[in-house]
Amino acid sequence: MRLRQLTGLEQDKLRNEYDDLVNLIKDLKDILANKNRRMSIIKDELLDIKNSHGDERKSIIEFSGGELSIEDMIPDEKVVLTISHAGYIKELHCPNIKPK
Repeated sequence: MRLRQLTGLEQDKLRNEYDDLVNLIKDLKDILANKNRRMSIIKDELLDIKNSHGDERKSIIEFSGGELSIEDMIPDEKVVLTISHAGYIKELHCPNIKPK
């Protein structure tokens, strides 16, 4: 093929790509302008998600009776509290402290 024919083919390809993009833009603008079409697309996509991921729950949720108090939520750990002469309190978490 001659160079002229190659550039002509390239121009045709660019025109086709341009036309495709213009049509895509028109379609997307139509989607934005038309609420019914938007809702239809959303519905279709949600149904696809439901069909692909909509299996039943595999883990079982059970109610384990009993009540928790606030004290149950506080961890039981050894700490050292120091109080300064100015009245400031400092708490040090020390897991290696042995009672005397």
